[in-house]
Amino acid sequence: LAFYDHTLRGADNGYDELPPVRYWLHGAERWETSSDWPVPDTREWTLGLDGTRLGAAAGDDERTWAAIPVGMEYPGAFDTFDTQVIGYDTDPMVENVHLVGPVELTLPLRSTALDTHVQARLSDVDEQGRAQVLSVGWLAASHRAVDAERSTATETVHDHGSPTALTPGEQVRLRISLTPFAQLLRRGHRLRLELGSDPRTLAAPPEQGFVYFEVAGAPYPARKTVSHPEATLRLSVRGEPPW
Repeated sequence: LAFYDHTLRGADNGYDELPPVRYWLHGAERWETSSDWPVPDTREWTLGLDGTRLGAAAGDDERTWAAIPVGMEYPGAFDTFDTQVIGYDTDPMVENVHLVGPVELTLPLRSTALDTHVQARLSDVDEQGRAQVLSVGWLAASHRAVDAERSTATETVHDHGSPTALTPGEQVRLRISLTPFAQLLRRGHRLRLELGSDPRTLAAPPEQGFVYFEVAGAPYPARKTVSHPEATLRLSVRGEPPW
């Protein structure tokens, strides 16, 4: 309202004296300010994938999940023996961590199909195991080509006009921008990264304040394999990164 009153009605309400950037820091429940976006005084925090952990370094292993297209029928016992979602957790934080800004996941991936969909979700998990979704992102692997001219410091933009099929079994490198966010990750809380192919399973819940548009999901049944050595999750920390 202050913006509209000042811009459209000429109200002298102090709006033009506000800092260029204000953002709501969830977890602390307060406004923060900055001179620019992305916030200039942040430091990059890079996390590697190792087994089921998000940590300071990447492991030399790999994990797989099954991609089943939305609406495709399959035996109910399948989920007893296989998984459609894999997850990674950090260790609990030893102090509060101020996270703010863009998020990028780099994912070396192999698939048994000509194309597939990758859905990523990042959450804040408290000591009781309750999860608050922070950020989501998705990409059809055939649209993996990056449009460098349109990409910004906040978002990796892809060339959706020239899809390129996968070669089954051949590894490709996906760069996926998740939605920017601001969160005070409290001491004792963990970050959780989940990967899958069903957009409904890893959706951003509206009851947590997200406006989320469902995407198509995997076009073919497939098995996906993530190679951990070169997989990274990059975040921005205002202050010192935890490690």
